[in-house]
Amino acid sequence: MANQVPKPPTASNILSSLGVRGATPNIPEGYDASSFQGFVPMLDADGKLCVDFIPSSAVESVVKRIGNVCIVDPNTEVPSGTQSGSAVAPYGTLHKAAESVTPDESGRCVILLMPGLYKGNDNSNAVFPDGVSEAYIIGVGDCEFYETQLYVGGVSGKAVFLQNLSTDSNILVSGASSVTCLGTTYVGGSLSVGQSTPLHLSSESRISSTDSLTVSYLSEDARIGNTSGVPGSTVKDAMDRLGGRAIRVLNFTEGSSGFLFGSDSWSDVGASSDGGFDVYDLRCRDAVLLGGINRLVALRKNIVADTVDAGTVTADVVRAGRLVMDAVYLGGYRLTVDAYGYLVVEDGGDSPANPPPGFILIEDTGSSGYGDVYAITVSNGRLVVSRDAPDTWDGSGSGSGSGTAGGSITEFVITDSQTGFVYEVRMVNGRLVIDMSSSSAGPGSELYAYNEQTGLYHRIVAVTDGSTGEVDLGIGQQGVPKTQIGAVEV
Repeated sequence: MANQVPKPPTASNILSSLGVRGATPNIPEGYDASSFQGFVPMLDADGKLCVDFIPSSAVESVVKRIGNVCIVDPNTEVPSGTQSGSAVAPYGTLHKAAESVTPDESGRCVILLMPGLYKGNDNSNAVFPDGVSEAYIIGVGDCEFYETQLYVGGVSGKAVFLQNLSTDSNILVSGASSVTCLGTTYVGGSLSVGQSTPLHLSSESRISSTDSLTVSYLSEDARIGNTSGVPGSTVKDAMDRLGGRAIRVLNFTEGSSGFLFGSDSWSDVGASSDGGFDVYDLRCRDAVLLGGINRLVALRKNIVADTVDAGTVTADVVRAGRLVMDAVYLGGYRLTVDAYGYLVVEDGGDSPANPPPGFILIEDTGSSGYGDVYAITVSNGRLVVSRDAPDTWDGSGSGSGSGTAGGSITEFVITDSQTGFVYEVRMVNGRLVIDMSSSSAGPGSELYAYNEQTGLYHRIVAVTDGSTGEVDLGIGQQGVPKTQIGAVEV
């Protein structure tokens, strides 16, 4: 057989000899990469290879973490053996991240926490190696610690910064030179740092309790917004306004005639610090008030006044140089002086006194008092004339009978036991009038009064007022024996 000349190799022969089954620009969605075994990757329009052809394990081993920054993701799917704390291979627990720190010249290290719920023992403690001067644990988003206590150790004499951490339980930082809470850090239980360790808080941090005796705040009031009802855009504005508040009071003084004041005179009393609080001191003003009130109380014991106006005055004893009044009430009766200067005893007003049984009812026959009924009786040996008839009178006013209960009369007669003269007794315009009866056996119609001390008789006559027509009784000053009655002029 003659020797054959070999054919030049073709592209397909070459690819076939290499076992290449085909080419693809990427792994289509929904397909498994193993299905494309033997395929040659193709470059895209930009001359770049699709990242789908690069395995994740290769990326995780190539991408390193940034300096002393460790990233923790409690939800990472990177296998534990390949976790490096980088962005593509974060640690799954806080403990492993703190343990992996290798301090550099600065001594600073940062543990960056991805959002999630941090549970289990390895997420309840962070112990840093020697050489760390400042340790930062910073949460990105909502980082909540679930265990009873979060312990931060290995930081003796070092500064610790906690940012955006949240727990309803406790946090214990052992031996730090200072602890600073930044962002929205929240500790529902106790943040224990040691009594001598300073604790610094940002304006948005919330710490329920701490054992630190030195707590300072990082935010100035001029940098915090004011959302209260007090005017001002910042907390400083609102506090300055509150501190400038004052109580406006009226100025007044105590004088002999009372308290003296002017409506347009006042003072503003500002608050002054007194111990642990501020006070508005009004003690001087109170002293003026109390002095005036005490003076009024003293006057109550011994009142000296020019004029006293009162509806009713109740007293045990009233001493006066002169009493000016319309009437005096004694024993339920009203004592007054009529138009003729006579003292008149009238009824008892609001509390009339009824005469005792054994009385005469007599009607007034005068022109101004016609028809008024009076009661005549004797009380304590004295003749009493009362405007109010006793309750036993039925009010008929018939004028019949002797004037005892059951009726009234217009007049009655009296016989003088000494002289035998007969007199008529009537009521005329509210006054009791005694006249000699026309049927009397005495001389004329004269009436005499017997003086028991001298045994003499005094003539009683009627005196008429020319201007008013009123008639008054007059008594003769010169008395006469019984035998000379009628011989003496009044």
